[in-house]
Amino acid sequence: METSFGRRSGYFARIWPIRTTFPNLLATVASAPGRCCGAFSRRLGSPRWRMQKVRIERAKRLLERSEQSFAAVRSAVGYRDGGAFRALFARHVGMSPSDCRASFCGRPDG
Repeated sequence: METSFGRRSGYFARIWPIRTTFPNLLATVASAPGRCCGAFSRRLGSPRWRMQKVRIERAKRLLERSEQSFAAVRSAVGYRDGGAFRALFARHVGMSPSDCRASFCGRPDG
């Protein structure tokens, strides 16, 4: 199971769509929920935490590399609620989305 899951976890990182659900993800890799959840959590953290992390990392890259509005970035990574997105972003990154963008844009190479 661990070897098979190791291959699957790499697959998750490559194909994970922004608006997926854990049951859909399980169907994609043809695994039983209980077995997959345990292996997933041991390797990558809880499925919810991992999904948030992937989305927030994508948002961070968009904020750093594009001029998209906050609303466009939030929507692009699958969040509808601006307040919830700001709170999660701050929890994962340690600063607000606007502070992240400002700190990146203030760099000489940014």
